[in-house]
Amino acid sequence: MRLIRPTEELLAWDRDWIAAHYAALETLAHISALRGDRDVFEARAMRADWTDWMTGASTAVHAQILQFRGMSWRALGETTQARLWLEKIGRAHV
Repeated sequence: MRLIRPTEELLAWDRDWIAAHYAALETLAHISALRGDRDVFEARAMRADWTDWMTGASTAVHAQILQFRGMSWRALGETTQARLWLEKIGRAHV
């Protein structure tokens, strides 16, 4: 059995792949919100939340997900929820 020793290049690729995965899940949820499909948005947002994006995402991806979640709630007419998510950006990334 041959073991692969992780190089910085391999680790960077892995981090980029994971970030793309988090962002893609949230983008799918956001598209559903823009279409006005609340049920699909909530299901996709829940799927995104099952990942560890809150602790595993880079600072940029974390902020992007918070922003998209807030914009999604705003698109669905839920301004209070939108404000809560958008305010998390300021608390988490000041």
